[in-house]
Amino acid sequence: MGPNNPDLAAPLANLASLYSDVGMYAESEPYYLRALGIYENQLGEDHPSVSKYGLYNLAMLHVAMNQADQAVREFDRSRRIVRKQAAQVLPLLAPQEQLDFLDRVDSMNFHAAMSLGLDYSEDPSIAAFTASWLANGKAVAQETLTERARLEQDIGNPKLQPIVKRLQRYVRI
Repeated sequence: MGPNNPDLAAPLANLASLYSDVGMYAESEPYYLRALGIYENQLGEDHPSVSKYGLYNLAMLHVAMNQADQAVREFDRSRRIVRKQAAQVLPLLAPQEQLDFLDRVDSMNFHAAMSLGLDYSEDPSIAAFTASWLANGKAVAQETLTERARLEQDIGNPKLQPIVKRLQRYVRI
């Protein structure tokens, strides 16, 4: 088993979490960073799992360490990854499926990022990031409505109907 084996990422993150849970933040950080590096190497830097299992954990650690500037950069990168994924997936889902997707993929991360903005509301830089995350979330909603309307139009086109139906089946799996 090599040092970048994907099977190591979760145990490293779990070990980091244990250190963090008992307040040993400095000991925790290298393990979170190593797990993040493995996720990035194995899945790509913009993969949703990098956001969910790597950046989120590291951001929360930096919040606990009172390193808000570092945490905001990790949350920002995470928010960008999630926004990109959501913009691709949401238009293909029915409204309830969209809510389920957002709850499963983004709810915890979004609330933690917004809480950072509340906790550091006097910091103009962090407040600006928080405002941009909120605005981008609203933009994804508008994009989703637009794309959903386009799909509804396309499903009426006999030439595009089979493609749209295949796309919808693929995402709902």
